[in-house]
Amino acid sequence: MDVQRVRQFFKEVGLEWNNCVGVCTDGAAAMTGRIVGFQVKVKSASNGPTSFTHCMIHREALAAKKISADLNAVLEGAVKVINFIKSRALNSRLFANLCDEMESNFSTLLLHTEML
Repeated sequence: MDVQRVRQFFKEVGLEWNNCVGVCTDGAAAMTGRIVGFQVKVKSASNGPTSFTHCMIHREALAAKKISADLNAVLEGAVKVINFIKSRALNSRLFANLCDEMESNFSTLLLHTEML
């Protein structure tokens, strides 16, 4: 990704680089390169402490390739349950009510998307 395009977007919508405190990428070399990567360019443009994280969906996809068949089956089951809950608004509301009744700290789920 070109930093010039990001600068142009920031200018168009009225964002300041100093407010950029975190960037999440897919971990590609073009993003993470220490000399000419996107992260280096963002750090120089933001002039402040900016943290960089690797996208959680990509982490799961990478981990799923290396885990055992038994653990992968459990992961696939969990993904099916999550996608069922997130597939309809009623399911999400019922899940949120269940979490509230159990006094859970969290009451929402993220929809799982498959990475190729």
